[in-house]
Amino acid sequence: MEMNKGANKWTTIIVVVVILVVVVVIAVVAFGKHAAAPTSAQNGTQQAATTATTPSYTSSKDGFGVNFPGTPTITTTMYNSMTAGSLPLTTYKEAASGTSPNAFDEVMVYHYPATYQFPDNYLAGVLQVFGLTINSKYPGTTIVDQTPTQFLGAPALFATVTVPAEGTTNDDYVLLTTRGQNTYIINTYGASQSSYNSFIGSFSFTK
Repeated sequence: MEMNKGANKWTTIIVVVVILVVVVVIAVVAFGKHAAAPTSAQNGTQQAATTATTPSYTSSKDGFGVNFPGTPTITTTMYNSMTAGSLPLTTYKEAASGTSPNAFDEVMVYHYPATYQFPDNYLAGVLQVFGLTINSKYPGTTIVDQTPTQFLGAPALFATVTVPAEGTTNDDYVLLTTRGQNTYIINTYGASQSSYNSFIGSFSFTK
């Protein structure tokens, strides 16, 4: 009887040990599988990041992408340049939410001939013409500041232009740069600078 009791005791201990070992092995395997596979939350974060970097609008003609608030209205006109003659001008414009009822985001693309060489002070000259053009419609328009900068690897000029219109004064945030033989004027009128920052931050060249 004593021997049977001892055997039963050891049998019970062995069974308990085996059960503990099995539980530990299962836990290790389960943890390994969990660590190896990303969670749905991680997948969601990655997908959201990918979506955020994809422009809502792309122009294959003018080689850029940007997040417009909606589908932009596209107009093509001719612009008379004092140094390059008559140039095709394509304007992409879409209404935006802002302090002005006429707030908008806009990309203007001037197409220069292949033989044209941009002078060193070219962007400053373009900004002055841009301000004068608006001033002809809204007298009192002022270029408040202008800052040379870099944009997507190219020289650029950032400016804030105040425009007296609609019974108040609205800000127009403007960035000018060149790419190949094109000049790009990217601006946000009548909205906050943070809205402009989001707009310009979504801009990229596609070719």
